Amino acid sequence: MSRDVTVLVHGPVTPFTRRTLTDALRHARQDRRVVRVVLATWDDADTDPLGALLDEVEVLRAPDVANPGFANLNRQVRLVRLGLDAVPEDHVVVKLRTDQTVDHAALLRRLDERAARLEADVVFTTDCFTRTDRRYHPSDMLLVARRPALALYYDLPEVPTTHLDDVLAVREDLRRGAVADVRDLHLWPEARLFMAYLRRRGEAVSDTDEDSARCLARYCELLSASDVGLRWEKFYGGRLPLVPYRFSMAPFEGGPVEEARCVPTSGSPVRQAVKDRLGALLWGPRLARLRA
Repeated sequence: MSRDVTVLVHGPVTPFTRRTLTDALRHARQDRRVVRVVLATWDDADTDPLGALLDEVEVLRAPDVANPGFANLNRQVRLVRLGLDAVPEDHVVVKLRTDQTVDHAALLRRLDERAARLEADVVFTTDCFTRTDRRYHPSDMLLVARRPALALYYDLPEVPTTHLDDVLAVREDLRRGAVADVRDLHLWPEARLFMAYLRRRGEAVSDTDEDSARCLARYCELLSASDVGLRWEKFYGGRLPLVPYRFSMAPFEGGPVEEARCVPTSGSPVRQAVKDRLGALLWGPRLARLRA
């Protein structure tokens, strides 16, 4: 891969953000392809704790949204689009949240290995949070693509309904028996982004498991989160790379139970079974703490 790379970090400034930016800048000094690090954040974000890092980072600010939408979709769209507006058309963009980091060297090696897919405007994401039990649900945490593809991915108007509007509507559908399978719900930011993107690419989304799998295979390239060292502040403080997970959850009160599963990336069934077991061991106590 010979294209210049911009690392776009978006979201509120958290204690983890210093690590996010430090890791990106360190790699930028080692690999000349990484030419810019951009931080897209809010007008009221306190960036003083970032200190001298700000001398090497381009900081962009926007007013917060009045309506974050379901699971903060509108916030994500606003800041990512703000950052993309500052990226040259011919760049590859590594999109990260401010509470995440990645092994940039390992990530670029994977991109080099799959350069043809990148040039075909396929969007790279990770197995962790790319779901098999939800349709059209690639992870939206780490996304990598050429700038035109990612701009199309985020060419989504801010949704007018609030998080509460959507939750209440789902509860009413559940009460009336209109929702029997959580796979029929597409409230999740990941699904809303991807399904809108597919329609812009000319796909007639049929809302079936088969079509979801086909579209994921055609338009997304899955990377193992552990292979690229993706870490998240909320997962053991970022001390461990993210791993796929398996657990049961009921996202809506009185609603059906989801059997949460991630799309496998291991070619070996044995290796995948080990990853699934490891994910269950690590995510179980993590989820218990998050729900407490």
